[in-house]
Amino acid sequence: MVITCPSIFQVLFSRLASPHVNIRLDSRPVSAAVALLEADGSDGALLMATGNKITRVPLIGPGCGQLTTCTSCLLSSRVTECGWCDGRCSRADRCPPPSVWTQDYCPPVITKVFPTSGPIRGSTAVTVCGGGFGFDKTESFRPYMVTVEVAGAPCRLPRQDNTNRWTVIQCSPVFSGNFTPSGHTVKVTSGQKVATAEGFTFVDPVIHEIFPTFGPKSGGTMLTIRGAFLDTGSKREVTIGKGACKILSLSSTMLTCKTPSHADTAPSKQTVKLTVDSVERLAPAPFTFNPNPIVNSIQPSRSFVSGGCTVSAHGSFLQSGLQPQMVLTTGQDAEVFHVSCVYGENRTSIQCTTPSLAKLALQPPVVTKVAFVLDGYYTSQRDLIYVEDPLFQDPKLTSKDNKSIVELKGHHMDREAMKCQVLTVSNHSCESLTLSGNTLECIVPTELQADTSKELQVEVSPPRGNVLLTAERLFCSSAATRKCFYLTFYTFLVFVVCVCVCVCVCGPSDSFNLMSVDWLTLCSM
Repeated sequence: MVITCPSIFQVLFSRLASPHVNIRLDSRPVSAAVALLEADGSDGALLMATGNKITRVPLIGPGCGQLTTCTSCLLSSRVTECGWCDGRCSRADRCPPPSVWTQDYCPPVITKVFPTSGPIRGSTAVTVCGGGFGFDKTESFRPYMVTVEVAGAPCRLPRQDNTNRWTVIQCSPVFSGNFTPSGHTVKVTSGQKVATAEGFTFVDPVIHEIFPTFGPKSGGTMLTIRGAFLDTGSKREVTIGKGACKILSLSSTMLTCKTPSHADTAPSKQTVKLTVDSVERLAPAPFTFNPNPIVNSIQPSRSFVSGGCTVSAHGSFLQSGLQPQMVLTTGQDAEVFHVSCVYGENRTSIQCTTPSLAKLALQPPVVTKVAFVLDGYYTSQRDLIYVEDPLFQDPKLTSKDNKSIVELKGHHMDREAMKCQVLTVSNHSCESLTLSGNTLECIVPTELQADTSKELQVEVSPPRGNVLLTAERLFCSSAATRKCFYLTFYTFLVFVVCVCVCVCVCGPSDSFNLMSVDWLTLCSM
């Protein structure tokens, strides 16, 4: 019986059968007139007319080549006379010997195995992808037809659904006695046919070290675990005590995770454990949860607008974290600055350098809020006030009590902000640094006063730069004009020359009163 429609032709071979093939012709109506083209054998065809076009339709369908998988080939209608021959679908007369042509079974094929390794005596779920696994022409998966072996261990098949029938199987290795891994081969037996592939290895995961070994009890510390075969298996979990450490990155030799929170207020040591497919491995050292850090004060509490001030935070349990940061928020435009900090001596303080607010064009004083972050834990905020930058006048070198003193006078010399005004001489700290009124005084270190042959560098930070002190006593102001002032040894040499001239002119005399001579007048003659 022939049924026609505008563009599709279907062939039925009995009243009870379903159409075994749909053949799309073209968009024009199919003519009701059909011609039967007889031929020897089973290669008869129908001639169909669509407009002025004639299409030849084979009575046995479009052929077997379009069926690319064994299961689709063997489940096709018997009318097609298709069977499986050496990896392709064909008719029997097109399967040359010694290839075997069959319509009863599909040989298993392995294309991929995942994961590629697992721990010995673990419960790894091994997934094998391919085709022809437990194929039955009733279109049901037959698990009794299939056995799997991975690296020498039998692999148990769970109850299999039909979602990916014949193409995906999952199994779990079964260990008995003193099991010894054997090679890397995965073997699937389906009926009387066997497929093998290299693709699975049993390994022994191990933890060599963890870093850091401590963090705040609030959690959030980035914990790094180093070892071997850490990425093996199908499922893994890291726990610290009873809390899960969320895995963020993973490789064969390194795993990172974020520590959980911990309830104890006192320092608490907890075991770090890696579980891979039910196999447990312990870290060689525990992880200590410390009390959350508390910042009681910051010094100084003011900074110049150009920044560069070293602010020290003091409080309790500041050593709880590993990587301290300072987060500064401006009150007006809500600009946020993240500053990396360092620990002070013995980790009793946190030292951070204030960022510059000059580009924000804010009118000082500017009240900002600063909080300190340790491994993700934020301390309470404290005020940090930005004040106007000082304007230094020309520097001077003076002497007091047989000591050389560098004097810097200026305007806007905020006493609190000047606490972070670091002044060094040739990388040496001043013996003392004091602010008296609008004058900053630095006593030059003794070891530098004794040696006048070397170039000295006086550096003021922040915010204006440095003062250079050469062998000629060259002072370079750090003010915007960058003027240079020379206090040289030539002054002293001129003085000596004047004395010699006076002695030569006046002659030696016991009554010669050196103190009564106007040296500047005499030497200017």
